[in-house]
Amino acid sequence: MSFIKETLFEVAIPDGVKNTSGKFNKLDDEKLVPEDCSSGMLCVQHSLTENEGYEVAKYKNGNDWNYIAAANGKVGGNTGDATGIYAFNNYARNRAVDGNGNVWVEGRNTLGIGLPAGERGDFKELFVGKQYFLGKGNFATAPADDTHKFATIKDGRLVAAAAAPTSGGEVYFKILGELGVTEGSADWGTKYRLLVCRAAVTAGGTQASPANGGAGAPGAGN
Repeated sequence: MSFIKETLFEVAIPDGVKNTSGKFNKLDDEKLVPEDCSSGMLCVQHSLTENEGYEVAKYKNGNDWNYIAAANGKVGGNTGDATGIYAFNNYARNRAVDGNGNVWVEGRNTLGIGLPAGERGDFKELFVGKQYFLGKGNFATAPADDTHKFATIKDGRLVAAAAAPTSGGEVYFKILGELGVTEGSADWGTKYRLLVCRAAVTAGGTQASPANGGAGAPGAGN
């Protein structure tokens, strides 16, 4: 899988939640296959990674995970503010792979950089009621003006929607605003301010609001 253009992930309002390290994979006939991971790819934890050098003994790392793309916003066992959905958060280093497979790290052009297959990166869990930025490329189907006020998850990316899902427990996003992005002096592209929500049906059949956190003003801040 090649990297997707105009993808990024940023925390809009600091939430104190730290990253968890891991590697990105795809499932091929129930086997994990290392794959390139674009910035902001939405993922779920599959299994603990092997402890390098001890593969034969089948030792596993304690909190380092194999991640796969989130098929949708329904993560079994997660019903609270912690969604169980993670965004690839590679904000610190530019990695380039040469023809011999060597990985070089450069401290420049760090916005929206992807993770090469087999490399370890940072993944941040998303929380209901918190705000994040994702790039235009993180949408498989981009918002169309004010027609699409929400976004659902499909295969690690977002699909703009006119209405919020109502099935129990599904994680989705409310689109609060669209912003232009400048990196240095260059026009980088477009990002969206998103509020994480969870569909929850009450006894009366109405949809519940996010458990905490305010929506803020659409398009405010960057």
